[in-house]
Amino acid sequence: MVAFMYVSNIQVALIFELDDKIIFTLGEKLKLAQKDYNANVQILNVPYGAPPEAPRILFLSPTLNINISLNRADIFITLPNQIKSNISSCLNYSYTSVISIYNLLLKGLIKYNWYGIILNLSYPVNTQSSLKAIEKIAPYIVKIDSNNREMASFNLQIGFKEPPYYKNVSVSGYDQYQFEFPSQQEQPTQQINLQDAKISETGINIILDINNIPQSEKNTFEKDFSNMVKKVEDSCFSLLNELNLSGVLNG
Repeated sequence: MVAFMYVSNIQVALIFELDDKIIFTLGEKLKLAQKDYNANVQILNVPYGAPPEAPRILFLSPTLNINISLNRADIFITLPNQIKSNISSCLNYSYTSVISIYNLLLKGLIKYNWYGIILNLSYPVNTQSSLKAIEKIAPYIVKIDSNNREMASFNLQIGFKEPPYYKNVSVSGYDQYQFEFPSQQEQPTQQINLQDAKISETGINIILDINNIPQSEKNTFEKDFSNMVKKVEDSCFSLLNELNLSGVLNG
């Protein structure tokens, strides 16, 4: 079973020292970034006592979205469709995007502690469902005697220390559904039955999550992030071999 691969999304989590006044800290730069990125900025009315990780600011733009809390910024990269099948291009694009918004919005105003890159890889396969796809690859990853029982679920997560990084890998199946919504003029009160939805794509999902927590020796964010991107790229190219899926899936 050989499948083509595409990068469905990339997230960068940047954790920094707690700032109870993050909205005021970023105030002026937030206005500049909003203008440069043609972004919609939303200041959230968070209840008193909410955890620091709860988002206080939403920065929504055509190229990236950011959730900003009191101690972290989660940056979600919008990847152009034409590069999604090329891991190196996706990482280079993400690096440029993150460094650009960091320099414009965050540099000099926060003190970063650690960060991580989460890469979501999708391998579509021609099967009836994600469970059927998982059934084909599971024996290559884990040696378990099913005793002729039908598989009902599968979700593998494993982590490794690779100083100065921590690497986590998860493998699961996915199904994408296609819904057909009738126009209000035709059937204004019809309810949508989820069981009637058609599967438009099914496959294997591999998530690679690499972070540098805890790291005693930190450089500038820009230098550390550049090193991290190289680490993620190298890990991607050895990922299928590590999972014993080379030749079963390929990217």
